[in-house]
Amino acid sequence: MSGGDDLEILVQYITYNFMTLMILIILSAMMLANRKINVPASGYIRISAVLLFLITIGAFAGEWASGAAPENCPDLGAVIAIHTAASVFCYILRPFVILAELFALTPNAGHKFLLAVPALINSVVYAIAPFTFQLVFTFGDTNAFYRGPLGYTIYFTMIFYVCALIFGSIKRFSTRSRSQNTIIGGIIAITAAVTVMEATNTGPTFTEPVMALDILAYYMYLATVYQQEMRESLAEKELHIATSKMKLLQQQIRPHFIYNSLGVIRSLTKKNTDKAVECIDNFSEYLKAHIRAIQAAEVIPFRKEIENVEAYLALVQSDHDMNLTILYDIRESGFGIPPLTLEPLVENAVKHGISKNGGVITISSFSADDDIIIRVTDDGSKPEELTKREQDRLGIGLENTRQRLSLQCGGTLELKTAETGTTAEVRLPKERSVKE
Repeated sequence: MSGGDDLEILVQYITYNFMTLMILIILSAMMLANRKINVPASGYIRISAVLLFLITIGAFAGEWASGAAPENCPDLGAVIAIHTAASVFCYILRPFVILAELFALTPNAGHKFLLAVPALINSVVYAIAPFTFQLVFTFGDTNAFYRGPLGYTIYFTMIFYVCALIFGSIKRFSTRSRSQNTIIGGIIAITAAVTVMEATNTGPTFTEPVMALDILAYYMYLATVYQQEMRESLAEKELHIATSKMKLLQQQIRPHFIYNSLGVIRSLTKKNTDKAVECIDNFSEYLKAHIRAIQAAEVIPFRKEIENVEAYLALVQSDHDMNLTILYDIRESGFGIPPLTLEPLVENAVKHGISKNGGVITISSFSADDDIIIRVTDDGSKPEELTKREQDRLGIGLENTRQRLSLQCGGTLELKTAETGTTAEVRLPKERSVKE
């Protein structure tokens, strides 16, 4: 066969499958453009497209063979053999195109196996077609097509898969909007109509173009649903962040502490103005630290967090006038930490580990292997049990701190209680810590 003949066959192939090939090219371009989006089930859609492309080759071979007139064909037997092989090839592959789409909706491996059974049966029926004479299908001496009683398995299989696709889509996307479900319903209805027309020979054959359109539309539908789910997920995350910020605000800025601090400042203005000014400065730093924590999206320097703790402790000592001793053992400080991570741990030690007679709180930071460790330890001088309300408040506050540590820098928070006191330990991976 000459190069000119090869080119002529290629042109004929493209002409015969023009619409199908154009749709597949558009589908490929869309999948390439969305390769970073990772649309679910893209792999199955890709399989469907490849199978349909192979079907176009088989269909073209069958069309070429069906056009060979007996009087002009020196080797009619070879032509009939090609026609038979092409038909078997296409009839076997067609159900798998829709089956791949069904697999996109079916996560269960057992269900996938059950769905594959009709396609496998159809494959066996058509694989033995050349050896069963007129039981499945055959081509007569004039190259005319005759369908036998088993030849309708392809249509029963296709109709079964179309119905399964309708059921699966309704089940999977029942929560979608009515307009979106109308799209998928229209796609499936067209596919079913074309299948019925081909089975009953009541209309022109558009099987390959319609299947290509089906795959394209289904991919577009999946991409649209995925993008909407991503938008909903993003909105939900934003709501969660806003809620978390509100909870943080409620946990960290407590009205009773503010009222008590203002009362102390008011009292000091009458007795010790210098002390009152110092208390106002500390109160201002306390408020600014908490407002920044609500607004901040990034970590802050650890030294700044220590300053926030010092402002809080100064207010506590002014408020309660307790004999509170703070020991600092800061051996590592050149790293970042989520705002208001340390202050709730110190507050927990003050409220639940220090008695009215006073006590000792130790704040330390150091390196250990691949982690930076921060510890807040009290001496356990407050023996009484926590009330249920105090336990709930403590649990919420620590869980909030634990979540922010995990999300922002991969850190962990662990509380260790013993007879000698309680230790809150924060571990920050050095590889994720932000250097100053």
